Amino acid sequence: GQRGERRRRSRPRPRQQAAAAAAAAARRSARAALRWAVPFVRRGAACAGDMNQVEDIIRENLTRRTRSNADPERTLRQLFKRIDIDADQSINFAEFLRAIEPVTIGVPEAQLREIFDLWDLDHSGSLQVEEFAQGLFGGSAARDALVQKHRQAADEAQANSVLSDDIIKEAMRNRANRLAQATSAFKTSRGDLGLEERGHRPSRAGGLHPASASWRRGRTDTVEPPAAPSSETQAQQRARGERPRPSQKDARGETSKHERVTRSRPFKAGQIPQTVPDQIRYKVSNSWVVVYPPSEWDPRETRLSSDVPADTLELEFAYGINWRAGMHCRPNGEVVYAVAGLGVVYNAREHAQRFFTGHSDDISAICIDPSGKYAATGSMGGRRRANQPVVLVWDLDTMEQVGEVGAGFFEGQVTTIAFLPHDPSCLVAVGADTHHMMGIWDWTTGAELATTATQSGTPPQVHKVVFDADRSGNFVTIGFKHLKLWQFDSRTKSLQGGRSLRYGKVSPIPKEVTSAVFIGDGSLLTGGSNGTIYVWDAGAGQCRRAVPAHKGAVLTMLAAANDMLVTAGARDDSLRYWDTSQARVGSGVLVKLSDVSLPPDIGGAAALGFLSRGKATPVVVVATTHNALYAFTASDAQPWKLLIAGHFQDLAGLASHPSNPSAFCTAGEDRRLNIWDAESSQLVHSLSLSERAICVDVSPLGRNGAPLKQLIAVGMSNGGFCVLESGTFAQVFEATHCREAIQEIRFSPNGQLLAVASRDNFVDVYQVLSGFAHLGRLKGHSSFVEHLDWSRDSRFLQSACGAHERLVWDIQAMHRVSQAASQRDIEWDTFTSTLGFDVMGIWPKFADGTDINSVSRSNDLQLLASGDDFGRVNLFRYPVLVEHAPHHSLKGHSSHVLNVRWLADSRRLISVGGHDRAVLQWLRVPLQAPRHVPPRGRR
Repeated sequence: GQRGERRRRSRPRPRQQAAAAAAAAARRSARAALRWAVPFVRRGAACAGDMNQVEDIIRENLTRRTRSNADPERTLRQLFKRIDIDADQSINFAEFLRAIEPVTIGVPEAQLREIFDLWDLDHSGSLQVEEFAQGLFGGSAARDALVQKHRQAADEAQANSVLSDDIIKEAMRNRANRLAQATSAFKTSRGDLGLEERGHRPSRAGGLHPASASWRRGRTDTVEPPAAPSSETQAQQRARGERPRPSQKDARGETSKHERVTRSRPFKAGQIPQTVPDQIRYKVSNSWVVVYPPSEWDPRETRLSSDVPADTLELEFAYGINWRAGMHCRPNGEVVYAVAGLGVVYNAREHAQRFFTGHSDDISAICIDPSGKYAATGSMGGRRRANQPVVLVWDLDTMEQVGEVGAGFFEGQVTTIAFLPHDPSCLVAVGADTHHMMGIWDWTTGAELATTATQSGTPPQVHKVVFDADRSGNFVTIGFKHLKLWQFDSRTKSLQGGRSLRYGKVSPIPKEVTSAVFIGDGSLLTGGSNGTIYVWDAGAGQCRRAVPAHKGAVLTMLAAANDMLVTAGARDDSLRYWDTSQARVGSGVLVKLSDVSLPPDIGGAAALGFLSRGKATPVVVVATTHNALYAFTASDAQPWKLLIAGHFQDLAGLASHPSNPSAFCTAGEDRRLNIWDAESSQLVHSLSLSERAICVDVSPLGRNGAPLKQLIAVGMSNGGFCVLESGTFAQVFEATHCREAIQEIRFSPNGQLLAVASRDNFVDVYQVLSGFAHLGRLKGHSSFVEHLDWSRDSRFLQSACGAHERLVWDIQAMHRVSQAASQRDIEWDTFTSTLGFDVMGIWPKFADGTDINSVSRSNDLQLLASGDDFGRVNLFRYPVLVEHAPHHSLKGHSSHVLNVRWLADSRRLISVGGHDRAVLQWLRVPLQAPRHVPPRGRR
């Protein structure tokens, strides 16, 4: 026993064993590295003057692993990818030098540069995979053959005149001539900035980049053209006491616009760069993005990006409602409800809206006081002080906040709110913590009057507070296995009760109480999740009768004049009218009067209200579970009328019409494709789809050789897409070529090609005029493809993926464009990519690479809008070149803004929020314009 105890004590512990093993492994690795590196270091120092020996050392070092591996080609590509730090599919000299540094100590850098230039067969300044493999394994004969191959390809391309380089060079010569002719026409008013209004916009034919100097002659905020290069030397500049201008000479000794330097971040606001870098590398999250300034770009245009736009956006209309928060009607005929983070007052006669924007998160509950003058809204939130749930009270006419209560009291969200009928200065609200704490406040002073716990359990379990208008201070709370009666004395500010009402011998008993209403004389009606209405004597706490009423839960009940009751079920798609005159006495009998069927495919009725129209027949307003608002008038020939339409599941698909300035469409996971008219703020058509929709696009109509029939393409979550004819909405084509969801889909500007990007990391291209024949698949991204943009001539395509890679493709050759000169001056028909030279400055401080979900450039090339993860729509000057560029930040959404799009005339912007399911329509207005939009009549 003693020997065993000594062995146990002498045995090393697991942590000690792990530390010892790690130290031994480090010593072995250091000795192996020393044995491997020393011979090469000695040989490199000894043969520093012999370039062939240095090249042999580099080859021997880099090819060691490829010779020992069973798959040398795969190992070679892995080695190339490891050396290519910026992941641009090419190795520049800095990356090459870093890879060979351990074995070339003592070798002059000029000698290593000669080796790099020798391997660079096409003299592009970087090594492609083919050149890298040739440098490692090929001899002089193979090298000469590859050089000859490159020359033949260049000669053939030159003879055919189809290379983009030739087009760009011709465009550069044309721009230089136009710039020289127009120099005398420029007039400056203040320093470097300011131009007189030209009155016309020059043609952008010939591949002009929107950020270049030539197209900006039509802008009123354009900088003057750069001065002609001086021929004096830097010594002469220093002699006059000036800062010497850096030399801008290319390899041939000619003056060049771009220096062969790389900038490692976007430009800083308020600073004008002295030189134009050849390329710019900036970091998004942990990935480096490489972009190229246009050939004729003027660096003084960074001054434009340093200012906020002269225009801003004003919220014009919000499509959809949040039926879970509630809906109420004012005595003057206006409807009050919530959508996303907005409180909305809707005038049905004018078809106009007013907005309360005091919340920064979803509005989870809303109510109005008995006078109809004030509204109270409660929000969701977190634990941070700046984002805690709170109840705000605001004026329904001025839309200004007049009170705030409950800060720091609620957790999770505010589940329900109600004003006291006989004392509207007090309100009661319930939170979503594990005890479902209820509080009563005087909102005029912010004083807390009473608090109590209503029920313990996983939230939310308490859904609603309902007051008895005849008995002051009596109210019930309802929810999951919850029905309690309370009394609040407004004079003594005391809260009593909390007594659970028992069903007794009445059956069946519902698991959840979904609605309730007092009908006078202390009688209470409650609706259950089993479709049954229960009649109660609230004073005695007894259930009198259970009346089968609906299929599914009784979602809402509305008491009307003349002892009438209107109820709605979740699954029977109908409104049911009852007579309650006998329910207040005896055994509580409810008499069924009539049924009214809801329109098809609108969901169940979740909230009811009455609109007053004088002596006419009262109008019933119905909020449905499909986030829509309908009006029912029994005396009309068409009793049902759609007031507000929306989506009822997560929403990301958005596309604007290429030429119609008021048309756009949305598609969501509710399998609905909605066509909207922005001018009248109405739903034009709604179509049911076979799968959940993720993206949508509209083809151009009859321009640039486009087909005469306009098409709508919708990308689905199952990896397929469908194409519909816009007039008849008949399906033209359907295919499923991917395993994962289609993330983006875009028609080319000429309407002849369709690009489909998927979460499989591919982009498929289809020929529209050939019955959507599959033209090819573009491979190269390492993550799902998020954004696509076509060039104006429909030849090039740019794509951006979730790994922050931006790739440019030549669609005619179906291969990637890797040369800087070939993509520097491409003119993009749209710009929705979050990566690129034009959008370097959209990223906020400490962004993780997923904060910006979508961008959209206005068609007049003046503004750029972005949607972020914080529910904000941001407006920048275009192009956005400076780091953390100044912008207007506008709130309205309460979830990630997954898509933004300008309409054809750039007067309106549409944004969609993913989980808040809201479609917001913004109007472009001058910055100094008043913030209130007058009501617009129905068109």
